[in-house]
Amino acid sequence: MKKFAKLICALLGLFVVTASVTLTGCSSMVPNGSKLEIPYGTGIDDKGDYDTSLFYRNDKTVFNADPQVIYVSPEQDEVYGGWYYMYTTGQTDIVSGEKAGFWVMRSKDMQDWEMCGAVNDGYAVKTDADDWMYSRFWAPECYYDAESGLYRLYFTASSKVGEGDEVNYSDASDEALRTYIGIAVSETPVGPFVLWEGENADGEILDKSRPQINFAQKLNLDHEFPVIDVHLFTDDDGALYMYFVEHVYLTTGSGTSNICVVKMKDYVTPDYSTLRVIAIPGYRTVTGTAGDYDSFTGSGEFSTVQGAYDANEGGINEGPFILKHNGKYYLTYSQDGYTSKFYSVWQAVGDSPLGPFGKIDKQDGGMILGASFDNDFITGTAHHSFIKIGDEYFILYHAHASTLSFDDCPYRAIAMDRIAFTEGKDGYDLIYADGPTASLQYLPAEISGYSNIADEAEIKVSDGEGKEYLNDGIFTTQPENEDKEFSNDGAVKITLTFSQPRTVKSIMVYNSSVWEKAFSKIDAVYFKLAEIPDWFNGANADYAVVSDIVFNSDYYNEEEGFMRPGGSCVAVFQDLKVSEIVITVSEKLVNDSEYGNLINISDIVVLGV
Repeated sequence: MKKFAKLICALLGLFVVTASVTLTGCSSMVPNGSKLEIPYGTGIDDKGDYDTSLFYRNDKTVFNADPQVIYVSPEQDEVYGGWYYMYTTGQTDIVSGEKAGFWVMRSKDMQDWEMCGAVNDGYAVKTDADDWMYSRFWAPECYYDAESGLYRLYFTASSKVGEGDEVNYSDASDEALRTYIGIAVSETPVGPFVLWEGENADGEILDKSRPQINFAQKLNLDHEFPVIDVHLFTDDDGALYMYFVEHVYLTTGSGTSNICVVKMKDYVTPDYSTLRVIAIPGYRTVTGTAGDYDSFTGSGEFSTVQGAYDANEGGINEGPFILKHNGKYYLTYSQDGYTSKFYSVWQAVGDSPLGPFGKIDKQDGGMILGASFDNDFITGTAHHSFIKIGDEYFILYHAHASTLSFDDCPYRAIAMDRIAFTEGKDGYDLIYADGPTASLQYLPAEISGYSNIADEAEIKVSDGEGKEYLNDGIFTTQPENEDKEFSNDGAVKITLTFSQPRTVKSIMVYNSSVWEKAFSKIDAVYFKLAEIPDWFNGANADYAVVSDIVFNSDYYNEEEGFMRPGGSCVAVFQDLKVSEIVITVSEKLVNDSEYGNLINISDIVVLGV
């Protein structure tokens, strides 16, 4: 793994302060008072390395797929606490006659990852000749059970070729048809995880010679029931639900990949009477009832009120994950297939963990994360999970290692971006992702110690419309939300005023997602000083100033004429205690007769404490 050096932007310990100059009244764009020009860094040095104490960047340095991350606190585990642990799809590895599945990595900062699995130098699961698993170790998710003190790993894998009733799993020759849900446990987050054995809530004795959950057998189906992408959700009342994908097209030769749910009696025992389909490609809402197992072959009962759902889903709904927010349940899932450039994350909303869930149209915010622009920087952004870091939510996902062709470069890399909840047109919130990005983004406050305090400021503008978008914490990423930007016809002065002085470290001004409305630089940022810092070396001024923050050319494609969403002008400096920040912008990135002098700004981030 690439280890990023800690970069001290602009040699902060060697700042030299220029003489103060009084510029009162010289322009309506410039605040009155004496000014002190201070040096600053952009967060990136001339070698392209970035300041990992404040920022992260999706540099595609961790190559694997289907990520899930948990945090283990020092209070929870004295030995393994204080780390984020990431579990990903693994490769079958034969070492000394053993097979090992699923990679485990750990990080202190969600950037610099190291292999840490206890099995064969990095893997999580220890297998032996008696185990049912054989290959296709896919999409693991790990959960800590405080009651037992065990870490539980849920996953799917293909079994060995069965031998009839003796082992109770499939004798199908195609291993893709022999994928089942496995459950393994460990006393540590790094493993070794071993298959769960014991008596389940139905009084059945499970051993590791057969899959822990086998739907085809329990439902007495006359067809295979291949399962992938298992996900566990615990509701506020402690009830546990299991979500997974059944590959109908594998069992019927046609059809789709459908998302299903079943309520669990305990961590290993499904309540099969609750089993139902909750998402089928091409349909907005699945309203079939539990026990209607014909739904699993692609039939079933569908909503006639909301009708068909035309989102080019490619016959695939997979990779489910559930978030609960303000009493609503958000089923998030991937569509269009992992080799597609437009493999993306979408959402459906329901009032119960068992559904029904209504899919949201793209123009209304249905797509959470995906490549819908002329995209030359990141594609195939799906199979995801979410993690809450402090008070902030992030989406973890994989992207194609190369944007040229997945067939030519069949690898995937791990990435992450912020999410927020924004108001939808139907009166409830929807999930919104600040991504996908390949540009500099600010770290979680829990890691860096600096949070975005822009939303605590009162904002005034010299002119223009949409000032409410300047500190709403999101930037535009899709054509459907291009109108959610501040816009002005010409130069603009933006003033952020805090009710009490705040200590700030960095400012980020996010550009428009529209090529013809983007700015080329920030003219200046004026920080009204609440106190004179020691590092001024005796100088005095009303304002500290950083000037001419040029927009990074890596964040747009000049030849093709489009923006790479998520780019910002960044200034990093020594801590300043300020009561007000004034930003001036006047230059466009490109002159365009259709849009004239329009300059748009997508968001402003102020990193402070």
